Amino acid sequence: MKAIIPVAGVVWSENGKVDLFSLLGGTYTSYESDLQFTSDNLTVNDYGELEFGDNPKDLEPAICLVKLHYKPSPEVDQVFDKLWVVVNRSDTQTKFDAWYAQNSDISWTANLPKPFAYLSLSTNAANEVSAEDPEPNPSVTGGYWHPPESKNTYLHHNARFEMRSKPIFGGHGHQAMYDRAGVLIEQPIAAGSADISAPYNSHGKLIWSFDHWNGDVLPYIQALQLDGNPVYPTDYNQNLNRLCIYKGTNTDKYFERRPVLPTGKQ
Repeated sequence: MKAIIPVAGVVWSENGKVDLFSLLGGTYTSYESDLQFTSDNLTVNDYGELEFGDNPKDLEPAICLVKLHYKPSPEVDQVFDKLWVVVNRSDTQTKFDAWYAQNSDISWTANLPKPFAYLSLSTNAANEVSAEDPEPNPSVTGGYWHPPESKNTYLHHNARFEMRSKPIFGGHGHQAMYDRAGVLIEQPIAAGSADISAPYNSHGKLIWSFDHWNGDVLPYIQALQLDGNPVYPTDYNQNLNRLCIYKGTNTDKYFERRPVLPTGKQ
């Protein structure tokens, strides 16, 4: 009787509803009358349907923690399961699908530098771990990457270090994420990805442009929310308010257009 997946991403519509019973496995039908759904946001009607309410803002979906209660008698109230339901704005899917269609050509990724397969780590006297620069002498190595930085963000959970490539011709860049052992993360959601617009210039200075936001970050957050991840962007869109828990079809489509390792690794 567990939910098929722990999340459900839906798109808002006028008078729209989610039949919560339809998200369960088929074994509940024999005692459906003993089951009840509650939600911390939006309304669940007497038929077990979550009613949408008002059309939310883009990137600010209506996030609901739904609980399935087993109540065979007034004295018994047992929570059998929990489910996140994320109601996205009515045009969010349309916008994401348009971005996906417009970014079908990823030939620009062919010249991105290969990220390093691992980073060497060191520990200082305060027991703080840092990643050593694999390109300490750019005149010898070519200097394709900015030095690694410590990172702790729900945008790439489980990642502890990040490297950003210097922009190549066309302004494109590459992001590589590493775990606490310094090993390159190759599987989304924690992995890095190609960026059609590098956020930092060749000197490591932040590029004040909406190109990276519109081309790389915005569709990523939209994909996560459309797949049902109960997350909001925080810290000026550099983080999320909680961990992502599901990689669905929209997130897979995002990484088709922004691959993790388009040129392999070194």
